[in-house]
Amino acid sequence: RCVLRHDALAYRSIPERTIDEAPIIGAAGEGLGPAPLDWPHGFHVRCIELQPGTEGCAYRFDTPEVLLGFRGEIDVALPAGRIRFQSGDTLSVPAGVNRQLTNRGSDAATLFVVRGGDAIE
Repeated sequence: RCVLRHDALAYRSIPERTIDEAPIIGAAGEGLGPAPLDWPHGFHVRCIELQPGTEGCAYRFDTPEVLLGFRGEIDVALPAGRIRFQSGDTLSVPAGVNRQLTNRGSDAATLFVVRGGDAIE
């Protein structure tokens, strides 16, 4: 029960941000239901997938967020400017900072997200 295989991820749509997320660790909020590894960790992890041409809406959380690039590339819009984010990259976004994810490429982009707390309400 401590291992979750990638092919077992259950993506769910987040209409407010027009992206698909799969909870991995933590009791996920936002209507996603609990993650497969749902006991308290003090943080939670999700896998996010953006299809080609997807432009998510701007969002922010009251906790820090770390983005870990896995596949493809996306643009991350921050108040300080736009960053091209690629597989292998890591981005730490402080609490309360607006961001927007956009996939301008021709392939799907996948990233892992780590947020503070056991759930996002």
